[in-house]
Amino acid sequence: RRAMAASAGRGEDDIGGVAVAAAGGEAGAKRRRRVGPEGGGDGPMLIGFDFDCTLTVRHFFKVIAHGYLKGDMAAHVHCKEFAQWCKSRGLPTKFGAIPPGVWAGNPMGAALEGFCRTAGEAAFRQLFREVFLGGEERIQRLVAWLRRVAAATPVEFAIVTAGTSGAVLRGLAAAPELRPFFPSPMVWDSSQSRHKTGSVMAMKAFLLRDLRPHARRILLVDDSLERDEPPAWAMDVAQVEMFRGSLPYEGPGLQASTLAELERMAVDAQALAGVVRVAAAAASAVEDDGDGSDSICSEEVVVTTSSEEVIGTAHGRPMRAAAPAAAAPAAVLVTASSEEVVSRPHGRHMHTAAPAAAAPEAAAPAARAPAAAVGGADVAGGRTP
Repeated sequence: RRAMAASAGRGEDDIGGVAVAAAGGEAGAKRRRRVGPEGGGDGPMLIGFDFDCTLTVRHFFKVIAHGYLKGDMAAHVHCKEFAQWCKSRGLPTKFGAIPPGVWAGNPMGAALEGFCRTAGEAAFRQLFREVFLGGEERIQRLVAWLRRVAAATPVEFAIVTAGTSGAVLRGLAAAPELRPFFPSPMVWDSSQSRHKTGSVMAMKAFLLRDLRPHARRILLVDDSLERDEPPAWAMDVAQVEMFRGSLPYEGPGLQASTLAELERMAVDAQALAGVVRVAAAAASAVEDDGDGSDSICSEEVVVTTSSEEVIGTAHGRPMRAAAPAAAAPAAVLVTASSEEVVSRPHGRHMHTAAPAAAAPEAAAPAARAPAAAVGGADVAGGRTP
């Protein structure tokens, strides 16, 4: 708390990516502070993706390492499309001789390299793009989504697979459009996690936090969630959130509707319930007065949305959001009672409304607007979950 209070007065501060302005004291001087979640910081958000059946539409690892390696096209349901693709081009569906190289302990790498040598690089590129990434239209949809999210908020992307990172990079070599978003330093597999637990999902979460210890927010997107619910303690220690949208286990991966869900969670501030909780904690933080004594801040916290309406009050004054720019996503703002712009989320000016004469909150209950839903919780009248 002292560290948080010591940051008061610094410019361009925020809470987990949310601009904060606090008014208190007789002079109503504004103080700004940066507060990150426990274990986090003020760096860009990190979104970690599983690879198979999340970024891909079919299980790349199981088709190659379980099916092609043994010549068993019944090893996994996704082998069927692989077998049809190969047979239509006169290519074998069983791994042959081990290619030159060091493949001890890496059967997936050996099988994949063997296929590429047999079929040729051009054929592998076509296979990976059509059978595993879902075709050109889906690839472009993924690229457009990654660009849009990167333009909307400070963010980095990573891949964390339970397969092998080398095989993922071999696949990405056939999809150069995706490589700017997933450079090799951001591609990992769970065997490389230094924190071993009974949950692969938990190990991925720890790996992501190790990768970006100062990320203000980390989101893990993985189709295996329904089979591997990570323990709550692990997610709390790692400070990582799970995407819990429509992403079925070993299904078709991220499709348009799921990407829309994920974008709302990643960008639309109304879904940032965790940030709101941090903001609520900041409102009652112990403040260091600099004279060896502590005092309690009494600022109120109000969360605004992108709609042009009163959504809460602070110190009896209505809070409004300015009219949003075209296609501007909602943004959470924790504002105070000063009459001025306190932040510019996504190019929008956010301001407090002028105080109404003799219209305090207690005297004019009819002026209240309905609570605004924030991440599934109601926020109104300066109250936060």
